[in-house]
Amino acid sequence: MKTQLFYIYNLTLTCLIFAYSQIGLSQKILDGDNFVTITEDITHRAITSIFKDTEGYMWIGTYGDGLFKYDSNSFKNYKKDWSSNDNNLSNSIIHSTFQDKEQNIWVGTEEGLNVYDKYLDEFNEIKFRNKNAANNFAIHAISEYDDHSLLIGTHQKGLYKLDKKTFKISMIPYEGNRPLNNLLINAIVKSPNGRFLIGTNYGLMTFDPFSEALQMAKFNTETGYDQIDFHIESMIVTSDNSVWLGTFSSGLVKINENERGLFFIYQYKITEKRILSLSERSGSNILCGTENDGLFDLDFQVNSIKNYPFDKANQNGIKSNSIWTLYTDEKDRVWVGYYNNGVDVNDDNYNKFNAIKSIPSKSNSLNSSSVTGMVIDKKGRFWISMSNGGVDVYNPTDETFVNLLNKNNIAQGLTSLDIPTVFIDSRNNVWIGSWDSGIFLLKENSRNFINIKTANSKLNSNRVMSFAEDSRGTVWIGTFLSGLYSYDLNSGQLEHHTSDEFNKYNISTSNIRKVLVDKNDNIWLGTRTGLFQIIQNDKQNYIITPFKDKISLVTGDLSTQNIVYSLYQDSFDNLWIGTFGKGLFKYNTNDDSIKWFNSKNELIHETIFSIIQEHSGDLWIAGNEGLTKFNYYTESFLNFTKKDGLLSNNFNFNSALKTSSNKLFFGNSKGINYFEPNKIIYNQEKPRVYLTSLKIANEIIHPTTDNTPLKAIISKSSRIYLNNNQASFGIGFVGINYTRSENNQYSYFLEGFDKDWSAAEYDRAANYKNVPPGNYTFRVKASNNDGIWNNIPATIEIKILPSWWLTNFAYFIYVLLLMIIVIIISKFIRERIQEKHILNMERQEYKQFEALNAKKIQFFTNISHEFRTPLTLILSPLEEIIQEKDFQFSNEIKEKHNIIYKNAKRLSRLINELMDFRKLQFNKMSINASPINLISFVEEVVSHFEEEALSKNIILLIDFTEEEIEIWSDPTMLEKIIFNLMSNAFKAIVNDDGFIIVTISKPSSKMLLPLVDELNPVPVVELRIKDNGLGIKKENISKVFDRFYQVNEMDNQYYGGTGIGLELVRNFVDLHKGKIELSSEINNGSEFKLYFPLGYSHLTEFNHKKHQKTVKIQSSEIKKNDIENSELVNKANISNKKLILIVEDNFELRTYLKNELKQEYYIKESENGLEALEKANKFLPDIIITDVMMPIMDGFEFCERLKSDIRTSHIPLLMITAKGMQIDKVKGIDSGADVYLNKPFNMDVLKSHLKQLINSRKILIDKYFKGPNMSFQMDNATSIDKEFITKVLSFINDNISNDKLNVENLAGELLLSRSKLYRKIKALTGDTANEFIRKIRLENAKRLIENSELTISEICYKVGFSSPSYFTKCFRDHFNILPTELRDKNIGKFKDINLT
Repeated sequence: MKTQLFYIYNLTLTCLIFAYSQIGLSQKILDGDNFVTITEDITHRAITSIFKDTEGYMWIGTYGDGLFKYDSNSFKNYKKDWSSNDNNLSNSIIHSTFQDKEQNIWVGTEEGLNVYDKYLDEFNEIKFRNKNAANNFAIHAISEYDDHSLLIGTHQKGLYKLDKKTFKISMIPYEGNRPLNNLLINAIVKSPNGRFLIGTNYGLMTFDPFSEALQMAKFNTETGYDQIDFHIESMIVTSDNSVWLGTFSSGLVKINENERGLFFIYQYKITEKRILSLSERSGSNILCGTENDGLFDLDFQVNSIKNYPFDKANQNGIKSNSIWTLYTDEKDRVWVGYYNNGVDVNDDNYNKFNAIKSIPSKSNSLNSSSVTGMVIDKKGRFWISMSNGGVDVYNPTDETFVNLLNKNNIAQGLTSLDIPTVFIDSRNNVWIGSWDSGIFLLKENSRNFINIKTANSKLNSNRVMSFAEDSRGTVWIGTFLSGLYSYDLNSGQLEHHTSDEFNKYNISTSNIRKVLVDKNDNIWLGTRTGLFQIIQNDKQNYIITPFKDKISLVTGDLSTQNIVYSLYQDSFDNLWIGTFGKGLFKYNTNDDSIKWFNSKNELIHETIFSIIQEHSGDLWIAGNEGLTKFNYYTESFLNFTKKDGLLSNNFNFNSALKTSSNKLFFGNSKGINYFEPNKIIYNQEKPRVYLTSLKIANEIIHPTTDNTPLKAIISKSSRIYLNNNQASFGIGFVGINYTRSENNQYSYFLEGFDKDWSAAEYDRAANYKNVPPGNYTFRVKASNNDGIWNNIPATIEIKILPSWWLTNFAYFIYVLLLMIIVIIISKFIRERIQEKHILNMERQEYKQFEALNAKKIQFFTNISHEFRTPLTLILSPLEEIIQEKDFQFSNEIKEKHNIIYKNAKRLSRLINELMDFRKLQFNKMSINASPINLISFVEEVVSHFEEEALSKNIILLIDFTEEEIEIWSDPTMLEKIIFNLMSNAFKAIVNDDGFIIVTISKPSSKMLLPLVDELNPVPVVELRIKDNGLGIKKENISKVFDRFYQVNEMDNQYYGGTGIGLELVRNFVDLHKGKIELSSEINNGSEFKLYFPLGYSHLTEFNHKKHQKTVKIQSSEIKKNDIENSELVNKANISNKKLILIVEDNFELRTYLKNELKQEYYIKESENGLEALEKANKFLPDIIITDVMMPIMDGFEFCERLKSDIRTSHIPLLMITAKGMQIDKVKGIDSGADVYLNKPFNMDVLKSHLKQLINSRKILIDKYFKGPNMSFQMDNATSIDKEFITKVLSFINDNISNDKLNVENLAGELLLSRSKLYRKIKALTGDTANEFIRKIRLENAKRLIENSELTISEICYKVGFSSPSYFTKCFRDHFNILPTELRDKNIGKFKDINLT
């Protein structure tokens, strides 16, 4: 052996010298920059074994963390469960794994042997059935001896043979001089001649099946028999029938046998470290995993060796120098298991693109990651411009980078970090365009840059974006916001093109992103304002053609600009145009046609950054979503992203290069991707599809689960049965593909239930609910990362059993239920009889109640006297407090005092009503009449109901035709009449969307009042109180004035109190010699009409005081100045508080907003947009706060519908949302929002916005509706609002001479209810509808007075006033001048006109 060793050493030395001289020349050397970690979380224990089973699963054994099963998407861990001895591994330290010919998987652990049950997905520990046989020895090697038995190699226990059926074990006798208890068997292989070779710490041994003895292996060499005594750690038999041994410290050993039966033994001393694992790759390479010496790749056909040590600067290199396990699968993927760094895979299909990156810890790399441009000089060097990195010069020969900002031997003088572009002209001059320092020009053979900038040249901008050269030797330069320049290489002159033709299109100040000179020397400019063609004629004149309109005609969008970022002329003379946001355009210069490519053509990019053409004619396009190949002939797109190995999906502008060898380079924000198009590797492996799980009620079902439908795991089941309560289920699946499996696609189909195949790209599961009973077949298929489908699906038959209610037991239940129903019906009949009896009892009780009612009145009358004393003690001090001037209370306290005072007075009135009723019974009532201004009197009484109207959202209106109407009446009785009728009207309105209208007028015709004169009509004043409440039936109208009568069908809403209110009203009206009428309709409300005679002649001297002054009602409350036809309950007139509608689905946020704003505003709430629309139409709030993301209807749709409705379009709207993207804000503003706030927001900011919106609307109202022309010019009003006011003005002007023109006419014309019209006009103009009509009449009257010779009376009637005196009063109030005074000022004007 010593002689042979010398031969091996010399041969090895020669081989190594030759091998290292050949490093890098072999095309089969492993790519050391392509190691990808499959997961960071698998384990940090040493990886002891890796292999792929026949079904495609990877099995990964660890030293202490058990065994992992990997399906290319997920891992399942099997380990020792110390709480149970059944169905788990014997130990979590795994030494060896093996699959035999029958696909059984055997696992050797620190404490015995285990076998995998593939039907139940669990491991069973092998209990040897020999008597006294030990089970807990460490098994490090397993091999198949024959179809029935295994060879098992142990540490310190020798070699065993196991019967796979009986589990009987027998030890192979050891024939050696060294002790058995020190023998470590590490590997077992079967040589090509059928001989079992066993690698041990004693050397290479063999098992002779005839003598059944373990002994040293001897080899017949040319020098005699020899043996190998090296400590052997690993072994492998390669495809050329060679046996390779990895030793403890003696490197690598190869054993070959020739045709004469002679053996040749070669030793490769590649390392002195342990070679722990060997694997064959590509049929010609041996991979060696070492302990602390990295990975070796030996090509035994050309004898080349390459070492891959760990390099922390190389992120894609091996992760550790300690490699315990290697495995090469059938696709030549190399799996690497480390000591404490998990598992890497080296897959040629993983990355389709090569990369050049900036590595922070490595000086010989790109200076910056963002590459903006690339060119190649005549020496084959790459000039690479970068953002924030200057310019690198890369020499591919020696793979070195030189940055020109540093000291170097290439060029000096570059001072700018940000370089958008680099260019080499026909004279080999290098042009570098900077972002802040102008142009750096390096002339051929020079080593110093010439800096051309604004300070020393005609440049107006130091930001240079693009270069191009024409055939005349002129370099064209595109700049940022300074237009186009040209540099004559012959004269060295720089010219800025600012002629009229250039200024006509603003090119001299434009932002030029790309300059292109085509084959005909035409210049093309890609700018932010579109594409321009510049043709230079012989006279040095330029013809400029813009292409904006041509491109817009193709897109159909004439309103937006066409921003052009990239240009390219292909070999067929077509011009390709890359735009911002609009995709790709092809301009055919031969027929002047443009074709548009976008997402409809499956182009994934909206923005095109670079375009280049490869030798085959296909185009490669870099955009904002990766890289795309465009097939020129089929006009189809093939897209690539980061998932295919790109550094980034976002590329830089015009950063593309093609070499003469058809290698393409693209610069992006992470570096450079480069590739040869015809050498891109596509994964052709079709994934194997397996079912992985069954879920029922969201619980994963196993064969061992209670009441499971599975007898084996689902991937091993062909049919399952589900009962009725299992009809909602989910099936998981996986397509095994170890190359970027996250890009797999899946399609599934439940035959008999689904109509078509469904896609499940990421969740890898199909879920079904409430599948009816029947027979079904579930099918699923998958594609790999490159879209190659395996059309052979995984299938399983599913039978869902029928529901229990179709069984015999169910029919028995049906009969039983029928009997129960009969019993229930019988019980119901008995209960009905009992109810009738109870009803009769109630009727008797009612009669007794009527009898007691009279006694109640007497009681209330008596107790009312007792109430007068405490009420006096309440009212008197309260009046003194209210009238006290020496002490100033806050407005809030004053308001509370007013409320107490009003309600105390109301209680007093109720007591007086009882007293009045008692007096009427005994005819002791008489009136004490005095002259009263009915208008102001009614206003005062009605004002007591304003707050109730506001709280219930009831429209409360007073309408009158004259400013003053005087009647003789008892003020106390008249107040009680109005108060009772108003109270009944409020009771009648049960919904929060009603109205009450009080109308005061003097009819033009007289009316018959029997109590005044039974024969002759008399002049009267009419008072109407109308509501839209419940109404009453016609047959009950005549009874409502009867004593104690209550309307039962109305749920006592009208007369649910004492039942004496309306009787008092009628009696009081009779005392005034008047008349009361009632008209009503169910669900349409009621109207009370009161007629009082004018004057006092109908009254006796006792009933009136002839010379008494008109009664004026005093109040401690602030009154409105002008209430004519106004909305008494208009929110702005009651207080300064506005009504806000808060639309927010989050209860806590909605409550928070409410609590924060309720002191300053009235609040209404809604949970979603649909509910908010209803409330907006119902309450017409002053402002709306809305969320965006809400159920049922989101904020965008709510805003659009709100602004498109004429009833609500005027309401300002503030949006609050978590969506902070600019596109969402634009969408919110476009939908009609006035303010768009992001969450979290500041409450002070929100309150400020609310006040600003309210103040802005008030300012606009004051500006545009208080002027003399009454023009509607609100800048932020919606088109619907403008159209609304235009219709209102048009209708009023068309009917202005009609004195009957009123709000009802206007509401009918606009198809709006009276209340909606009032609110709409009030919100838009600040005036009530009647005030608005009156102002238009007065403005027209003023114009006629100033510009016509009509008399004042004629003008009065022409503009719709029926009374000249009333017209004069209104005119004076509005303009502060009498009509006659205005006429006198214009007399001179008309005289001049007449003279003319």
